[in-house]
Amino acid sequence: MTGFTVSPAAVEAFGKLLSDVSPDAGLERKYLIDNGNYVDTWVHMGSGDGGVIFREMVGKTSDVHDQLVTQNDLIRTVLSESSDGLLTSAGKYRAQDLASAEQLDSQYQPGGVAPLDFTPEVKAVDNPAEVLREEPSEEGGVPDWAQQIMDGAGFFSVSDVVLKIIKVCGFDAMGWVRDKFLGDFHVAARVMHALRALEKFDEIVARDIAVGTTGMLAEWTGNAADAAHSYFDQLANTINARAEALFQVAGNYENVLFAIQEAAAAIEGLLTGLLDKAVLAAAKLAAAGCLQEVPVVDVLMDIIGAEAVAEVMEKIDQTIGKWNALWSGSEGLVSLCLGLTGALSDFDITAKLPTAGYYNASQGPAPTYDDGHDLPHGGRG
Repeated sequence: MTGFTVSPAAVEAFGKLLSDVSPDAGLERKYLIDNGNYVDTWVHMGSGDGGVIFREMVGKTSDVHDQLVTQNDLIRTVLSESSDGLLTSAGKYRAQDLASAEQLDSQYQPGGVAPLDFTPEVKAVDNPAEVLREEPSEEGGVPDWAQQIMDGAGFFSVSDVVLKIIKVCGFDAMGWVRDKFLGDFHVAARVMHALRALEKFDEIVARDIAVGTTGMLAEWTGNAADAAHSYFDQLANTINARAEALFQVAGNYENVLFAIQEAAAAIEGLLTGLLDKAVLAAAKLAAAGCLQEVPVVDVLMDIIGAEAVAEVMEKIDQTIGKWNALWSGSEGLVSLCLGLTGALSDFDITAKLPTAGYYNASQGPAPTYDDGHDLPHGGRG
């Protein structure tokens, strides 16, 4: 401690920055209104109508949404209660003479000052809500992979006989592809970009808290000021760490979308080979004068030869085998989808946030907050 000084106005200004005292001004309100509405609007993927990949992503996105809501509630509570603590301190500093305040401060023995984990890039407070003004982009997602796979493989340009041959060999290609790849994947890309915007929101909030703390401490020194320094650095570190977790979650979505693209290309190539074999089988069937109806597999083998049918079935097995590898392998799609929530699920915000809202111990015991986070005397300073 270098000696006690205090500007109640500086303490009060930072308290108002954290709170919802001023409509549309405080960080608490921005989490409640701007961040909360943005999460509810954009961090979801609909009802889950689609193939297995899409359904898996829908469920995990719902988990991400719920985790964000829970974590935001905790952050808002800390911001609100800390604002109340600062405003109470400012009011009491105004009511005391300097000598009395200095005497109380000298009896307060806080721990050492914990440093920031990051370096704020600017020296002024910014509005985090600005990064949430625009709708998230859909860049990086393809609305209908199932349609693209079937188009690319040429399924909509072959005769009905070719498709019937594939079906009697035990494979409904169109139904199979739709079951795996159907879904409006541009909404997944939208979630990815929304998470990146929310990451920026947290980065700005963390920076605002760090910059605001620095401004307040320029006019407040002493033991209580050192305690406030440690407290708000911890709070800023936690919110900045949550931004890093969101960055990783957004990256996980990007990885899944890229993996879907690779999987679709692989399946499309195999289906193209399957069609080639089925077209040759259809030509042999036509040459035998059997175009009215495709017989069952045993009869088909007798007409066009077992080898021709076996080639079709081999391509079917290759396609299914490739999908199984792409879906369930150690680096497969199911693993990537399950990992969508990883960084956010692993981010234990309750262990990182301060355990309660800030209060100035040199001014007396911690205030008791009710559900409305009112000050002990029933007001907000």
